[in-house]
Amino acid sequence: MRVAAVNPRRRELIINPGWALNDAEYRYVMAHMALHAALQHGPRRKQRDPFLWNAACDYCVNAWLAHMTHLQRHCRPPSEGLLLAAQYDKQGPESIYAALQCNEKAARKLVTFAGEGIPDIVGLETAASTPPPHAARWQIDRPLVDALLRGYQLHTEAGKGALPHTLIDEIRALEQPPLPWDVQLARWFDEHVPPVERVRTYARPSRRQSATPDIARPRYVNPDDETAQRGTFGLIADGSAALDNATRTLALGAISAYALSRNIPLIRLVTSGAELSDKSMVRAEDLPAQGGQAPPTSRRAAVLQPAVELLEGARDFPENAPVLFLTGTPCDRVKTARDHCFVIPEGGRLPFKTDAPVIGVAEEP
Repeated sequence: MRVAAVNPRRRELIINPGWALNDAEYRYVMAHMALHAALQHGPRRKQRDPFLWNAACDYCVNAWLAHMTHLQRHCRPPSEGLLLAAQYDKQGPESIYAALQCNEKAARKLVTFAGEGIPDIVGLETAASTPPPHAARWQIDRPLVDALLRGYQLHTEAGKGALPHTLIDEIRALEQPPLPWDVQLARWFDEHVPPVERVRTYARPSRRQSATPDIARPRYVNPDDETAQRGTFGLIADGSAALDNATRTLALGAISAYALSRNIPLIRLVTSGAELSDKSMVRAEDLPAQGGQAPPTSRRAAVLQPAVELLEGARDFPENAPVLFLTGTPCDRVKTARDHCFVIPEGGRLPFKTDAPVIGVAEEP
């Protein structure tokens, strides 16, 4: 390590004794590394590039420290390894990471407190780009989070000055962890895919009608196929190599279960692999098998817009039916006026901005 680093899992702060740091620089380095550990920058990396994610977190942390006037009177950053830029001010690590990806070649040459091209959070580089085993998966470290929340409370009660609002947002977000991906998917179904209700009709008498011959008893029956089809939704499944089979199987199983829970028997399925494949109406219980039979292709990027145009031009697909995209990243830009949602692998990022919900599928630890 050129200057310093932190190992949150082992509770270690590593400082190079050969680097001449004065007391003010020691305090700055300790504050920098403490925020890395307490804000859970390790577990939040997910499947992002280790060094680019570390650099994005460095830009964010250093911007916070630069805006703390009380801290500036007692701390001073070291002469090397300080990543600070005005264009990344008031931005979170996720948005800074997306900006660094646009010029990845230059970002690889950045120098952190650990050295050029080396993360100053120990352990980030050990996780491969593929999902790690369940036993090695990082979990949110509650003692570190509790210590950060206690420190924030003491800072506020002592009146030691205001903190950057983006830092306060990060701290409050740690108090309420994000919802699991399947819960987010269920909420989207509740908002955009109403359940198909059974119809109460007197045309078909109840089985208990013989008990009261003088009183008509209606019967609940399932709607006809045309009515049930109006309550369906479209599913565009990516068949390229950008979406791994484990994520595809896990997501299709959840989508099938939510459709069956809403009495939706049929789903309009289109797979986009080496070529478009219109599966037409697929039974909800057969969705995992049908969606996993996408034609093999070596293409690394998903192409979804032709599938969207196919659905919008289909005469047997309702005009107001929502569309669910199950895709890997990166993918092409999608243009549609329908309500839609993107289901992507955990840690993936869409190469365009969208107002639609983006749900990252993660395997259960």
